[in-house]
Amino acid sequence: MCGWAGYCRVLKAYPKRKSLVKASKIKECNKNFNFLNLYSMSISYKIIPRKNPQDFTAASKYYAAVTPNGSVDFESLAEMISEQCTVTDTDCLAVLNVLEKNIVRELKEGRIVRLGKLGNFQVGLSSDGFDTAEEVTASAVTKSRILFRPAKKMRTLLQNLSFKKAS
Repeated sequence: MCGWAGYCRVLKAYPKRKSLVKASKIKECNKNFNFLNLYSMSISYKIIPRKNPQDFTAASKYYAAVTPNGSVDFESLAEMISEQCTVTDTDCLAVLNVLEKNIVRELKEGRIVRLGKLGNFQVGLSSDGFDTAEEVTASAVTKSRILFRPAKKMRTLLQNLSFKKAS
């Protein structure tokens, strides 16, 4: 890997910026960029048995479940972002921390938080049912949760995934 993975993407998106990089780096970046585009990872899955929650006497059925391939933390995301632009990893971390705080604050206000091509966050709730509208009060709320609705680009990603059985 050339160490310029983020810049490789920028070179493809904005070819006029090539004047900022040495020719040898451009060749290396282009080679790695093409490799990254052609090589797609598969999502590993494992097989797990599950009982029917409506009929515990019925035989278990087997289902595929994702086997996580690790995780990425806030600091690592900030570092990756800083490698793909001119902002330092400390600045990226600061921005991500403020973004997190603002998302939480806006959700507490009952607002939908729209994050562009990523998707939308919103608070959802469940409540008990009543015969009349007057009986429904705040105490009827039984559960709240955060809903995420992916944007079109994220939904498209789901259509292009490939899967392999975990070994």
